[in-house]
Amino acid sequence: VIESLEYVGGQHTSGLKTIIDNYLRVPNCWLDSGWAKENNAAQFDPERINTDALEAALDQAIVGQAIAKQSVLDQLTRFREFGRQSRGPFLRLLFVGPSGVGKTELARIVCQHVFGSNQPMLLVACTEYAQPHEVAKLLGAPPGYTGHEQPALLESHRKRFPAGLLLLDEFEKAHADIHRFFMNILEEGFATSPRTEDGQPVRLDFTNYIV
Repeated sequence: VIESLEYVGGQHTSGLKTIIDNYLRVPNCWLDSGWAKENNAAQFDPERINTDALEAALDQAIVGQAIAKQSVLDQLTRFREFGRQSRGPFLRLLFVGPSGVGKTELARIVCQHVFGSNQPMLLVACTEYAQPHEVAKLLGAPPGYTGHEQPALLESHRKRFPAGLLLLDEFEKAHADIHRFFMNILEEGFATSPRTEDGQPVRLDFTNYIV
């Protein structure tokens, strides 16, 4: 969304740039995409992606940002035409820019047109995860710990929506341990919950998600 990664909201983003360089392997760029192996084909049909309708909706709702919009359309077209070719979520996008340039709105419109509704979109406000122990709010507390019976954000959403969009808002403000947790989802497409079923850890599958 914005060409420079040097400053976001007046703050130096060298840590964020390191994440991009090391994990997404696209230095000085804001976008990476991947296509995961098919695990839940019945839950998501790439053929229904109408990029023409999506392009019209983006042009109507978001002023400017032509490169960002076209990049998203190109990646969705490639996914629709060639399918899934690697591990992880079927599409991974990174938008960098100040408030008000259209990052969240772009994600909302993409979710609406790819999945037919905004309900499968989960916004994770990463400012709420500045401490390492707060990963429990995402996955739940282990058995015997306070809050074990309370629903966890990612687990409850994934059970409701086998396919959807996970939006990590202000990702750079989360704790480094939270970064590593989400990097595992970005790379492998899975997260392991401390909760158990039949004595086994619950494994959450995000390979049919846009992150």
